[in-house]
Amino acid sequence: MKKSTIIILDILIIAIMSVLSFGIFPITDSFILSYSFLTVATLMQIVSVFVSEKVKDTVYKTAVYSSSAIYFFIQLIVSLMGYITADLSLVLISSISLALLLLNIVVDIIAIHMGVSFDKTKSIESRKLLFIDNVIYRLEKAKSQSKDSDVITMINNVTEKVRYSNSNSVDKAAEIEFEILQEIENIEKLALVSKTREIKNACEKLISLFTEREMLCKLYK
Repeated sequence: MKKSTIIILDILIIAIMSVLSFGIFPITDSFILSYSFLTVATLMQIVSVFVSEKVKDTVYKTAVYSSSAIYFFIQLIVSLMGYITADLSLVLISSISLALLLLNIVVDIIAIHMGVSFDKTKSIESRKLLFIDNVIYRLEKAKSQSKDSDVITMINNVTEKVRYSNSNSVDKAAEIEFEILQEIENIEKLALVSKTREIKNACEKLISLFTEREMLCKLYK
């Protein structure tokens, strides 16, 4: 649902709630206080929409929405008690309503913090997984640029090595992975002119680099 739709819906709810509240119940101190907290709970539904945009994962977005919805319905019950019971303690209404509001805010903060951390971790993992896919793609592209059967065979051997290497990278392997990408760039250039001897050397170096990377991935996983 769009933000503008939710804002309009919330305003309509507040308008209807106001008409019903002031039209049905007697205006007392507990009524005014209960109505004020119920209005805040309604406005928090709008806040939850804007706050939830800070995270991408559906689980944490749902946590924020659920927290605000539960807060609203409990506050509605508390406010109705304040509407009906004119002599209900103002301190009791304030204490319960403030506790509910603070609890909702705390839950939202925790959900957002965990969601942002999860999104960051997920993004890093995605980039790590893309490394192997990128290497295979570039090797296949380099192979397609050569008609030399020996060159094609050598690149196939390297591609097979890459295909079965550790797909999840580690930070300690960053330097080697940079060297791997440089070597692939070298193979791409050599494949265009079918320099078999140079490509063989580059492929052997690439296999050696991947072997070293594999060791680091196992050591620091």
